[in-house]
Amino acid sequence: MIILLVRHGETDTNAIGMNGIVGNDAPLNETGKAQANTAARISKKYNPIKIYTSPFLRCQQTADSISKFTGVGIEVSESLKEFDMGNWANMKSEDTKVLLIQHKAWDYSPSKFSFRVPGGESWEDVAFRVKLLLNSLISTNDEAVVLVSHNATIRAFVGIMRGIHFKDWFGFPFQNGAVSAFEYQNGQYAELFINR
Repeated sequence: MIILLVRHGETDTNAIGMNGIVGNDAPLNETGKAQANTAARISKKYNPIKIYTSPFLRCQQTADSISKFTGVGIEVSESLKEFDMGNWANMKSEDTKVLLIQHKAWDYSPSKFSFRVPGGESWEDVAFRVKLLLNSLISTNDEAVVLVSHNATIRAFVGIMRGIHFKDWFGFPFQNGAVSAFEYQNGQYAELFINR
């Protein structure tokens, strides 16, 4: 089975460094639309049988581009949603960094994985939903699938598939519109490429 991880194309809020937007109202900008088309061309080479997408508009627009190129249907999955920043959504990343430092949940702090953002979720929560989706996919598929998601969620997927400790998930940010791929076979994930 091939798992293609696609980060949604760029939005205007990405371009200025904003955290996850509340609601589904951050559409792709022109750069993001071009990135989605490039991701679609890469995905088509693997003949996916299904596209799963986050419920957020930017992911659905990216998935729509992939669907048009591949002729494959789309299913919305809550497991692919962005890290829920709760009360900290719509803040600049540099401001949330200050808050995380204050809560001792930054860098290699032991509580980083379990710290739940006020009104939001923890990295532990993200890992749980990602693992559930992965287990479901590998138990029912042996073909290629596309998962359209967000930077934080894709970090969790890659970290889990690489089998690395969560503290090392943060060394590989995923670019807007980038495609990463893993092959699952006999209980093992093999990395094919990252950020193509």
